[in-house]
Amino acid sequence: STRHRLYAGSMAPVLTLPGGRMMAYAAYGAPEGRPVLYFHGTPGTEGTGAIAEEAALAHHLRLIALTRPGYGETTLTPPGLASVARDALVLADTLGLETFLTHGVSGGGPYAVAVAAVAPDRVDGVLASAGTGRHLEIKPEAFSQTDREQIARATAGDLEGATAAMTAQTITDMGPLLELDADAFAVAFRALLPPGERSMDDHPEIRRILMADVHQALRTVAGYVRDHLSWGMPWDIDLGAITSPTLLVHGDRDAMVPADHGQWLAERIPGAERIVLADADHGVVTMLRLDEQYARLVAIAR
Repeated sequence: STRHRLYAGSMAPVLTLPGGRMMAYAAYGAPEGRPVLYFHGTPGTEGTGAIAEEAALAHHLRLIALTRPGYGETTLTPPGLASVARDALVLADTLGLETFLTHGVSGGGPYAVAVAAVAPDRVDGVLASAGTGRHLEIKPEAFSQTDREQIARATAGDLEGATAAMTAQTITDMGPLLELDADAFAVAFRALLPPGERSMDDHPEIRRILMADVHQALRTVAGYVRDHLSWGMPWDIDLGAITSPTLLVHGDRDAMVPADHGQWLAERIPGAERIVLADADHGVVTMLRLDEQYARLVAIAR
């Protein structure tokens, strides 16, 4: 199957973008199904698409999971949401997709809505599962003082300096974690999660896929830093330009991306539908209850 092929060490396909940049991607779900551009969480790569495969098959969806800049085999680019959206459109063109759905989980949520903001006529529906809003407007304390300072520096125009400083701090904070083998990494990473974030404990196969992918994604911290700057800075897209039916799903027990992020997004995306799942932590929203989210996405899509 696709998920076992990816984790047997074979490489995902790589698309050459304008200027010679590279983007890794992988397909999951129904090969002839309705296409969905899938945006992984932070940190991550195209490999987490395997977690959504069963739900995609149930709803005859073809997930095309792309790896964002700085992760895996995808070339690093300056921070921003719009540039990733434009690259995703190049992938869609390459695959012959005239219209499609988008789905972003957690830190991938802003990119799923960005595609709809950049190309509203091509996106038939958007799903953000525990999608991140702009932390500094919702809950500034979610970022460290150092991160807030560097986001302000980047916003003022010094992207290079802010990226370098945030990279150095991230390596200091996460350095020991980055040197661990896969098994030790999984144990250490779990210990970093909020105390209530334990839904994955009862799903060892999903946890294995997630941990293998996060371990792969953190070979460097470049993508992780880029993501944090991209959502932290003022967003370079117009959420008010979105005309696609949009579904925002959050969990009432999510300590990583609280439901307030859904409220922030709903206030800015015209006609967005907002759902708060009861007794749901971050893992439940982003991985365990995708079947019902895909059912609703297909129902509201144009």
